[in-house]
Formats: sequence, structure tokens, C-alpha cells
Amino acid sequence: MLILTLEIQSTLVRGSLVWWKPDGTPEIVFSDERPVPYQPGIATGRFVQETIKSLGETVDAVLARFSAVRRERKREKFPRHIDEAHYILCSPWMICQARTLSVDLGRPTRITQAKVRELLGSERAKLAASAEGSADVIEEKIFEVRLNGYPVASWQDKEVRNLEISYALGVASSGALIRFEQACERAVPKKRVRFHSSLLLQYVGLRESMPERDAYALIHAHGELSDVVVVDRGACVFFGSYPAGIHSIVRAVAEATKTDEGTADSFLSLYAEKRLEQSKADEAAPIMKKIAGDWVRQFRGLLEQGMISNAPTDALIVARAHSGFLADAFREAYPSAKVEIREIVENLYARAIRSLML
Repeated sequence: MLILTLEIQSTLVRGSLVWWKPDGTPEIVFSDERPVPYQPGIATGRFVQETIKSLGETVDAVLARFSAVRRERKREKFPRHIDEAHYILCSPWMICQARTLSVDLGRPTRITQAKVRELLGSERAKLAASAEGSADVIEEKIFEVRLNGYPVASWQDKEVRNLEISYALGVASSGALIRFEQACERAVPKKRVRFHSSLLLQYVGLRESMPERDAYALIHAHGELSDVVVVDRGACVFFGSYPAGIHSIVRAVAEATKTDEGTADSFLSLYAEKRLEQSKADEAAPIMKKIAGDWVRQFRGLLEQGMISNAPTDALIVARAHSGFLADAFREAYPSAKVEIREIVENLYARAIRSLML
């Protein structure tokens, strides 16, 4: 099976061809990424247009390489067509919410898949209606089902008085989804396009790669935003995002040091890697600590809004650049927390998609 994955971040589009070999292992055949031009205050319509343009260029690059690879690897029985396209959406392209639905059924009632679909269908409609403009629910994941207060692995056809479902829902703009489908229609037909939450896929992939870790905060910092998921007892209990990402941090460094963003980007790397001359590092320290502190303060504020009172004891930092700077900022703010840098690799996304498809 051959799939096309398209990750849409706030300022980046990344496309990959993933081949699931006959032995079940994924191979990343080719990847291409394009920046999405962004300026603070950019109009929404212009931002969407720039994203669609970068997306189209990425799809073209992947398809061109696909044609070449198909010829080069003909003897390996390489797939002759792309089976599916899977979009991986970060903020601001989707909203993901963790919820718990508790239903008092009064008298003993048999729980079936149809009953659960009916209950969650009502919740999906409420979430879609709360979004700005027209929106569609694109993903749903049940983490835990409790019958009469007790968590169970097998719940179908059981008779209970109380049902509790912990789950997550992902919602995206209907208009954006249509544009995304159109952008890859030369690769796959609309009926074979799927949409996912980046955070949910990372959660699923991490759960499979490290099942022993069941409580942590995952922070994915990309262009202008940082996305957050809090996991407790193996289930996602909170999703959110805040307007401070890699590009906004670099921009803050540029403003503070009165340099351009390219120079600030290099300066940030040198500072985090402790490769600056000591005198320059000492001079920069107050500025860098303030910028790092601002990023962490927004993280804390987000958790407060979500009424998450316990400080994270385990944090996973995910970023395509400057992850060391972010990890140091987190350690400074939470000295007792175990902080780990994780790379977003296409294999993680691919394995998570595979798991959801099975």
C-alpha cells in the first residue's frame, strides 16, 4: 500500500510518500517541504491562499518523484498508484478537544455500538456548531469506557445504569477541507482522502512506541503556534494551542538584538548550543531568558484556561528547529520535570495512521 501524507503546519507544508511493504514495515520513499509565507497580521484569505499554493507545489514535487521512483524500482513491484492521501493538520487548521461524556441511563440498558454512535453523534454536532463558520468533525478517538464507574476493555452488549466515555474529537473548517481535497485530486480521488489531527497521531504513535509512559505533556512548537496535549492515565485529557511558535521566538530574538531574522535564527542556535563566546552569552542571557520565559508562561496560561491544575512531571518537546532552547526553557520553569526532545518523524505518523486503519 502506498499513501501520501500531507502535514499542514502554521508556516510549513510537508508531503511524504510512504510505502507499506508486504512485510508490514513502512518506508519513507520521498519527502518534500515548502514554507508558507507569513507576516504578523496577514489576512486570513491571503494566508489560506499562500498555504494552498505551497501545498500544490508539494504535491507536484511528490508526484514528479513518484513517477521516477516507479520506473527505477519496477523490479521491486513498487505500487503503480497512490492508494490514499492522509492530511495531518496542526493549529490553526483544526480544533481538537478532549471530552468525557457521562450518561445516567436510569434503568439497566444494553450498550451497543449503535448506542455509543448515537450519543457521540450528538456531541459531534454540538462541537461543530460551536466552531466559527461551517465545520466538520474529521476525527474521533475513544480512550476509555466506564460501565457503572469501572473501566472496561470490552463493553459491547453489557447492561448498565451508568455509562462514561472519554474521547477526543477533531474539527476543521468545511471550506478548508474542500480546498485541501481539491489540492491533491490529481494524486487521489476525493473519496480516498482522510484527515487527522497532528496531536492525535503523535499520541497514537507514542503510545505504541512507549506504552509504559501514560502521563505527560506533549508540546509541538511549529511556525507561529505551539500545540499541546496533556495525557493522564493513558488518555488525552486536554488539547490546546497558544500563539508562540518557532518563528515568533526567532522574531522576538531579532527585535531584541536589533538584527534580521536570519541572523537571529543563527544566534538562537549558537546560544542554545552554548557555542557563543562567554562574554556574548552573558550579555544575551537576560534577553534569552525573558523570551524563553514568555513561551513557558503562555503554556502555563493555556493549562490554567483548561483547568489543568497539576504541573507536568513529564514533558515531550517536539519541534523541527530550536528544540534544545525550548527544552531548556521548560526545565528552568519546571525543575522537577523530566523533559525529553522528540523528533517528528514520518515513520511515527505512518505507524499511527496504520494503527487507526486496522
